[in-house]
Amino acid sequence: MTHSPRIVWFKRDLRVNDHGPLLAAAQSNAPVIPLYIVEPEYWQHPFASCRHWHFIHDSLCDLD
Repeated sequence: MTHSPRIVWFKRDLRVNDHGPLLAAAQSNAPVIPLYIVEPEYWQHPFASCRHWHFIHDSLCDLD
């Protein structure tokens, strides 16, 4: 039996531990597609920095 892929959208929470949607997708016996969408407006806020982006980048690499 083929299962449809499960998409897990990582919006701003990039944890893999204690991540309910990721756990549910992993337990479904279906392929899991992790998705992160860069929001250009988000990076224009004063709190967004290069250091913050590097953290996001490193976290996404860990999800790979």
